[in-house]
Amino acid sequence: MNEVRVLQSHFPEARVLICHFHVIKYLKDKRAKPEFGKVSSDDASHVDAAVPKIVYASSQEEYNTTRESLLGLCSRIGLEDFCKYFTKNWDSCQDMWVMHLRAKLPHFKNHTNNRLESFFGKLKDVINSSMSMAQCVEALVAGDKRAENEYK
Repeated sequence: MNEVRVLQSHFPEARVLICHFHVIKYLKDKRAKPEFGKVSSDDASHVDAAVPKIVYASSQEEYNTTRESLLGLCSRIGLEDFCKYFTKNWDSCQDMWVMHLRAKLPHFKNHTNNRLESFFGKLKDVINSSMSMAQCVEALVAGDKRAENEYK
């Protein structure tokens, strides 16, 4: 989570949010790492199914219950190190990724950053690092006019 620390140091007043899709994907990938041990595909599926339930918890009580269930499951199947990792690295920053702690923020019912990624992809189509500031502004204004004309 070095990227998060960089954002927090440069934007101390901003609240950093982590995309739900990426949290789920990252924790699934992390659970599969060899350093946490090998488990059966059934056990892995149960752990992977618990993660979205934690992410989308609608209250602190639901989060705690689901978390305890995940930790108990990990303990039974031999993923204690994954439990320790989760507790150390994710419990302390729930406000960045757990649904009920983000529910009152303006989000337009979108909890992923795919729209932002799409925007940056389109931006990279019209500007590049070798352009001057004036050329960048010119390209952005031209792109904005094109988009505006498409909606007329």
